[in-house]
Amino acid sequence: VYLDTATTACAIAPIASASGGVVQMSVGATDNHEAWLTSGGNAGVLGAISDTAGSDKLTAFEARIQTSSIADNVAAFFVGLAEEGLAAADTKADDTGVFADKDCIGFDVVQADGDAINFIYQKEGQTLQTLISGVQVPVADTWYKFGFIYDPTADASKRITIYVDNVEQSTYVTATQIATATFPDGEELAFLAGLKTGAATAFNIKMD
Repeated sequence: VYLDTATTACAIAPIASASGGVVQMSVGATDNHEAWLTSGGNAGVLGAISDTAGSDKLTAFEARIQTSSIADNVAAFFVGLAEEGLAAADTKADDTGVFADKDCIGFDVVQADGDAINFIYQKEGQTLQTLISGVQVPVADTWYKFGFIYDPTADASKRITIYVDNVEQSTYVTATQIATATFPDGEELAFLAGLKTGAATAFNIKMD
């Protein structure tokens, strides 16, 4: 079950002509328009990343995405996992596109730097952590595959591995970082994707 919270002049819809189940999320040419897509009817969750013995299960995420704009102060979006209930207004802040003070982990773009996709995580009430700045410098209308895997049996220095186009990145989330107050350790998470425009400019992201 997915929840579409698109505002006026925004839309979330499948692309009938695209193979493989592509969905397009669009925002209109009005500042701070936004649209969000989530799992579980905006109430359910998929699981948790936890370093607690007995609840530490393998967790994997992957999505293929492209954006129609990489302009600064226009394109802001997030694709990843986050706490339930975030398919809602202002999950990204007006005029900055900074993620709200909520539990999350995934791939993120803020309005001030539209051509940098960052890998972030955050625990509600703590400072947002940008683990990798510019994990990908995107080109507009170009597909990229993003993913991460939490493996509780992996070396402590490589508990979460990040991938771009199936290439393992050289920066990891460590067991020490998962145990700190800034990581959403043990928090139940849902799939979340959304975008917000920072100017009177329409743009979209496509995803499968």
